[in-house]
Amino acid sequence: MDALAIDQLRGTVGLEGGDFLVVLSGTADFEARPELAAWIRSLHDEVTKLGLSRVVVDIKNLEFMSSICVNVFVGWLVTVMELPPSQHYRVHFRWNRSLFWQRKSLNALSRLAMLIVTTDPPVG
Repeated sequence: MDALAIDQLRGTVGLEGGDFLVVLSGTADFEARPELAAWIRSLHDEVTKLGLSRVVVDIKNLEFMSSICVNVFVGWLVTVMELPPSQHYRVHFRWNRSLFWQRKSLNALSRLAMLIVTTDPPVG
């Protein structure tokens, strides 16, 4: 899968142990939404094709994400939850405590998809 490069937003993927690792950095504003959404769809397709059980999303260096881009993650999590239970995978977020928007957004995502989302550190 190709890396993501949109204006101020960067994304890379790889394997870390048995996990699919996604690292996002920069800022994800309104203009990034269409390409981010397509990239997340490709990521989901790749994870399901490989039959992996967990995606680790590192957003420690993601300075800002607009609400419309957070909605891309909402859509992704809903898509995972709509899969047959045998195909579900977990999504684990690594985040930066000093960025308030991350705590707020991850709290909402965790509540939406509490059976598949975990965070480090915990947001609760």
